[in-house]
Amino acid sequence: MVTQGFADGDKEGQVMQAELGKIIQGTGTRLIGPNTIGVVNTFVDFHTSFLDFHRQKNNCCMISQSGIFLLGSADFAAGIGLGIDLGNAADIEISDLLEYLDNDPQIKVINLHIEG
Repeated sequence: MVTQGFADGDKEGQVMQAELGKIIQGTGTRLIGPNTIGVVNTFVDFHTSFLDFHRQKNNCCMISQSGIFLLGSADFAAGIGLGIDLGNAADIEISDLLEYLDNDPQIKVINLHIEG
């Protein structure tokens, strides 16, 4: 969910994020974000960014809690075949992605950027 103003904002945003979690709970829908720039997947030439982000396929994945590490440096990001910015991680967390990517034959390396 490429947006901001949820739990990263104020009390009202925290309430909205909790409500969002309740809405998707039990529906089978999964959510990356909110407060994210989303996903870059060079294997299918897909990205949710407003920036031009066409890169070569690469077997390296970057999971980040901050979009700056995915898009902030074109030189750094050029080595990423799959990039996922979790944002506030209202639903999908790092552990979910690690489990999912363990079964992806295209990904050989997973880098994590974790904020404390």
